[in-house]
Amino acid sequence: MNEQAILQLREQTVQIVSALKAFVNEKCKNEDKFSLVLKTAGSTFLACYVYDIVYNHDKHFTDRVKTQFFQKLRVLPVIGPKIKAEVEKAKSSVRNNKDLYNPSYLLELPAKSKTVDEMKLIVQDYLEMDTIDWRNGRVQGAVYDHDADLIEISAKAYEMFMWSNPLHADVFKGVRKMEAEVLAMCLKLYNGPKDSCGLFTCGGTESIGLAVLSARNIALAKGIKWPELIMPATAHPAFDKACDYFRVKKIKVPVHLTTYEADVRKMKSAISSSTCLLVGSAPTYPHGVYDDFAKINELAKNYNIPFHVDCCLGGFINPFAAAAGYRIPTFDFRLSHVTSISCDTHKYGYCPKGSSVVMFRTPEIRRAAIYSCTDWPGGVYATPTYAGSRSGASSATTWACMLKIGHAGYIERTKSVLDAARALREGISRIEGLKIMGKSIGTVVAFTSNKVNIFQLMHDLASKKKWIFGPLQFPSGIHITVTRTHTKSGVVNTILKDIEELNAALLAAGSEYVSDAVAVYGLAQTIPDRSIVGSIAATFIETCLDTNVQQIAEEAEDTKRG
Repeated sequence: MNEQAILQLREQTVQIVSALKAFVNEKCKNEDKFSLVLKTAGSTFLACYVYDIVYNHDKHFTDRVKTQFFQKLRVLPVIGPKIKAEVEKAKSSVRNNKDLYNPSYLLELPAKSKTVDEMKLIVQDYLEMDTIDWRNGRVQGAVYDHDADLIEISAKAYEMFMWSNPLHADVFKGVRKMEAEVLAMCLKLYNGPKDSCGLFTCGGTESIGLAVLSARNIALAKGIKWPELIMPATAHPAFDKACDYFRVKKIKVPVHLTTYEADVRKMKSAISSSTCLLVGSAPTYPHGVYDDFAKINELAKNYNIPFHVDCCLGGFINPFAAAAGYRIPTFDFRLSHVTSISCDTHKYGYCPKGSSVVMFRTPEIRRAAIYSCTDWPGGVYATPTYAGSRSGASSATTWACMLKIGHAGYIERTKSVLDAARALREGISRIEGLKIMGKSIGTVVAFTSNKVNIFQLMHDLASKKKWIFGPLQFPSGIHITVTRTHTKSGVVNTILKDIEELNAALLAAGSEYVSDAVAVYGLAQTIPDRSIVGSIAATFIETCLDTNVQQIAEEAEDTKRG
């Protein structure tokens, strides 16, 4: 812009301001000064009050409006009791589920000590309560291997370190060294720069939580009062949990409707001066899709925002995929603005539950996640993770399994799992009416149907063929996370044969066929008040944790009455 243009712009601005001044003076010529001051102060206060309500909160404004609306709805005279009755009916159905309780709970300590042999028999009885053949791949995810050598070395490592406690690093030096070496090995796999570092955690949820905690604390130190996290709708609920725990405002953006990748344009639109973290998944849990990390990294660079890549599911697939013959997007610290990465060792690292790591680009970022209490009478107390005391056995078994498998072993295992997933994906895509969801290139195979009820197919696979698939919502679908247990000879072909057989039966029965046991899956998506769904889910958790004394008493009473 040349000097003449600048002068013209300045003159226009002066004219506009003068005109506005004249207009305001004319409108206010009959107003006394006190009234003007009072009105100005009142309107300013009102504007600040509204701004505070809308923006200064750890929950998004629209989420709070919806919550308040449904809360008011549930107390209305006519509608409220009906909603409450239906919710209680659903909860009662969960509580009365025979699969969730046992007729003979132990409710108190035994009067006398047990012998070792007696305890072995009791433990064996509890082990035999498992009715699903997870050792041979009948479940999706959950168990990632059942290798005899790993069982042996893990059992020995656990036995040797079961009494150790990493909280006392000066006492248990071997465990301290093991954790440091696990972190170093993971950082090497993820191309960590010279100063990169990490924390050893009990699982992916804790790893993600600590990354969010670090980003929040850094934002608070910069003067951001209400930090915001931007995540695709497909990111793991551990981010939702972390936002809830640490009062970080969660901004969820929709994903692309066909690829299920993060919509980076919408992520960009959601960025504000309060954004403390951008999130991408490698891959996503629902569909096995890898987000566009290069574009998200560009956002992080342009706006100077921390960027977390969630590799919990792909933790020990991603670094070995290229050597196994599979191409996935660059996902690690080679991207200039990736500040933290979560990586589960207890999934495709084939270590016992629960262990994970969270890696940071610099010690300063990690330090923001470490807690310390310096004014306790018991001394200075500092912990690297949520837990204080924890068993060093988890660190020992993780370290032992990683050393046992080695680099070449992980490449071989990665190839076998990805080969199985590809065969399953290609086979399903050839079955009439079934469609693969998204651009999955990893270990998750997600699919839906435009001809049969996909949840009916999932139910039939479980009830008739004993295959456990996972349900998906928004939109409806089912998925399976392929593990080492599915790479056994004939497993993938059997799954495909059973899917094809049951799908054909449903096609013959007609698209309208839905059994009573299946209706609940589709119904859960249609309930607009998501707090109701959450309440029923909490009832499920409570039922799993509680003994069924009341149900047993009621059943006994019913039996007496005949």
